Amino acid sequence: MDAFVMDLSSIVSLAKLFIMRRNSKHAYVLINSVLKDWSAVNDSRHEDIMTEYYKKGRIVSLTILYLGYASGLSFIVKALPFGEVLPFKMFQNSANSSANLKGSLEMNYFLASYCVFGPLPLLPQICVLILQAMHIFVNAVAHCANDGLFFSLTMHLCGQFEVLKMNFTKFELQEFGCHKKLRFLVKRHCQLLMLANDLEQTFNMIILVQLLMSALLICIEGFVFLVCLATRDNVGALKSVVLMVTLLIQLYLYAYAGDVLESRSNEIAHGVYDSPWYQPRGHVARDLMMIINRGHRSYHVTAGKFLSMNIFTFKEILRSSASYLSVLKVMMDT
Repeated sequence: MDAFVMDLSSIVSLAKLFIMRRNSKHAYVLINSVLKDWSAVNDSRHEDIMTEYYKKGRIVSLTILYLGYASGLSFIVKALPFGEVLPFKMFQNSANSSANLKGSLEMNYFLASYCVFGPLPLLPQICVLILQAMHIFVNAVAHCANDGLFFSLTMHLCGQFEVLKMNFTKFELQEFGCHKKLRFLVKRHCQLLMLANDLEQTFNMIILVQLLMSALLICIEGFVFLVCLATRDNVGALKSVVLMVTLLIQLYLYAYAGDVLESRSNEIAHGVYDSPWYQPRGHVARDLMMIINRGHRSYHVTAGKFLSMNIFTFKEILRSSASYLSVLKVMMDT
């Protein structure tokens, strides 16, 4: 099971990197827009909004990265002979503990590669362990850094939608040059919609791959968790819990970011409605009605262009996973 989990995780990490490289033009547009927005901000209120979303993206990105490190560390801790010297193991079978301690303190491989390497001398085994540890943590970084990049870019885009909503709310139709300002706001709205489309083009296949992998691995790790509980393997059960929590947080990250983007893009219509849209006549009134109509069509981040990533999707995944584990627990008990 450990070998299958690591192999599938490595394949998904490579798939994420290749998809990101294939869609590098869209990713470059997104990153370049972040630089332009921060260099062009000249309003303290806009800067406060952008800083708020920046801090949120930074905190979440670091959190998911540290969870990836914890998942990788769980593979290493399980292989090290800590399981026999931890307190909850020391008080079990105390009469035989001293006799079995010497035989249990053996270094295992971090990955399931016993049939490949077998027993090795100390120095070659240390080299193999170092390579496997590097593989585990590079794999964790490839996963979590990609997720952090998606979340940070999405949060910045949500901040720009909120800034645009503020500009529409404070739009004065009676001031001089209001037509020019309205054209600027409409142009900015179109730019943000194009950036949202670039975000979708860059990450929709990555989200699909992540969704399929997470659903499969949650089921597998749930089975391993139940087996570890049945065999009283506390270290293995803890490793499975860490991996499942990391996978669920990754899915929630995509779902939350997609839900916030959907909400912020939909709030543009409310921002225009809060302005005195009923005062003007002619072309300006028509333009405002078109903006309100377009703002009601919220933007969705999808998994493979057929499944919207939002909180409702995450709840469905969580409910299906819990149902699977409950049925599997009943089958194992019987």
